Amino acid sequence: MALSTAKLEFWAKNKYNVCLSGRHGVGKTGQVFELFNNLYGEIGKDWLYFSAATMDPWVDFIGVPKEGIAEDGTPFLYLVRPEIFARDNVKAIFLDEYNRAPKKVRNAVMELIQFKSINGHPFHNLEVVWTAINPPSSDEDELNYDVDELDDAQLDRFHIFVEVPYSVSKPFFTNKYGKDDGTAAVEWWNSLPEGIRDKISPRRLDYTIDCYQKGGDVRDVLPSGSNASQLLFLLSEGSIKQTLKDLIKSKDTNTAKTKMAEPNFYDMAIPIIKNDENYLQFFMPLAPSEKLSQFVSSSSKKQIDKLLTATIGNEDMFNKVTEVVEAKGLVNNKIRQLQQWRIKNFAGQLGGDAGETLEFDKVMNRVKSVKTYQDNTYDRKQFVEELLNIVINMPDGVKLSKRQAKEFFNYMLYFVSRSNKGTLVGFTKDWQYGMLRVNEMHPFEKNHTASCNHSENAKRKMPLFIGMEIEELFRDVDLNEIFQ
Repeated sequence: MALSTAKLEFWAKNKYNVCLSGRHGVGKTGQVFELFNNLYGEIGKDWLYFSAATMDPWVDFIGVPKEGIAEDGTPFLYLVRPEIFARDNVKAIFLDEYNRAPKKVRNAVMELIQFKSINGHPFHNLEVVWTAINPPSSDEDELNYDVDELDDAQLDRFHIFVEVPYSVSKPFFTNKYGKDDGTAAVEWWNSLPEGIRDKISPRRLDYTIDCYQKGGDVRDVLPSGSNASQLLFLLSEGSIKQTLKDLIKSKDTNTAKTKMAEPNFYDMAIPIIKNDENYLQFFMPLAPSEKLSQFVSSSSKKQIDKLLTATIGNEDMFNKVTEVVEAKGLVNNKIRQLQQWRIKNFAGQLGGDAGETLEFDKVMNRVKSVKTYQDNTYDRKQFVEELLNIVINMPDGVKLSKRQAKEFFNYMLYFVSRSNKGTLVGFTKDWQYGMLRVNEMHPFEKNHTASCNHSENAKRKMPLFIGMEIEELFRDVDLNEIFQ
């Protein structure tokens, strides 16, 4: 199905012998039948088809012996050829399953392939001999074909040796089954994991769509585990590519959000979305959190970078991605890589909310870069001043993400746990105000207490150094009172 018709015609018209090698069900035989019928005429009359595994070289080519009597009465044997060869009208021969044939058959036709003759007897009208084979199995290949490997002398008889790709032909399926069903079938097959696709040859896909259009159950045709529900979804909904194209053109976010929540649609669409920055920018912010988590889990850093590039101005999306990465237990490495990548590439380019929170990440990355044995009071004070300055001076409406709030709370409590009362004197009001400001965005007790590494030690010091319990800090406090 995947070979160029123009190439096939060129080989035939120039009288090239061709060996087509490919896995089962890729359409080798069908393409040769179509070509030979168009070029040579009627099968069985103008050209011949042989299933090589069932051939007998004597009966099919050389002829069967028959006793004759000479004029002088001397008995002798002569060979009676098949009628089609006796008339010598054959223009083309196709030997299917050629490397399943017994060795004596392959040996017998070596002369036929090269010289268009058998035992020196020429076939005057024979132009080409074509064969089709399955490739020999290898140790790395799970497929098991009961075939022989052709030796170099046999292969050298062919002008052309071509490997037929294991793929489905969209023109074939759309011509046979219509644009909608044909396109859906090809999209579904291309989306299958390699192991499943190995079990569903293009020929089996052909059987499947034929069964569907006749009202049958595709599950009767497909092997188990092939996700027939996805195929049925596509056949009923139409082309995923076209749907994505229509949604992004219309900017219909409500429908897009609904579609991205449908498991079958998401699974079929995500390979397409991953490869297009416009699609990433439009569709991924609309995906449910679990789907975004699935995307991050199955993507390389390069792919995640591509997503972040596509959503450069979408602070919520960036935070959503990094929170998902954090939830996967990759906080120390992946989050920091993503933050550093974003700071390096986009610092100074983003305005408004995105610029404010980007500056927060810039400082926090410096905080994280300090090793435990390098930590000192001076650096801690510097970092706290910078972080508090960012938080306190954030315009109304700007919010840190949950991930950023967690990092803020954690470092503020670490600062308390590592400081004495004298160090905290100059920070008390700003420290309280910053904690309360961030708490308005993401309540400390609800989201962060359990996961802050230094909360217990900080809680013991707070009544001594700050004059209140941490619970009291977050209990119905008017922020304006803190700054009075």
